Amino acid sequence: MISFILPFPPTVNHLTTVARGRKVNSVKARAYKQECALVMRGRREAIVGRVELIIELYPPDKRSRDASNYIKAVEDCMTEAGVWVDDSQVKRLVVLMFDPGHAMAGTCRVTASKIEE
Repeated sequence: MISFILPFPPTVNHLTTVARGRKVNSVKARAYKQECALVMRGRREAIVGRVELIIELYPPDKRSRDASNYIKAVEDCMTEAGVWVDDSQVKRLVVLMFDPGHAMAGTCRVTASKIEE
């Protein structure tokens, strides 16, 4: 099992943009991936096989949010950091959205563990 506390992710609506007629990662997405890479550096061995992912979202403010809009950014960062080979390995997903004002506001705790067959 591995666990990280990451910055609060950008919404899926802000992950890509169109530049010169092509869909590319947005500035927000690239910045988020860089921040996450710093937190997850040193991770050596990728989880192989089926993965359970628990995402705990601690919003930075009281705006209304849809928890499902934040999953992709977290999964993409974990793939790039080498936590697993590909996010298609996630077979069990738990997403928890906490109330604003929590002591961990503005962060996201992720826990990934191998599902034993």
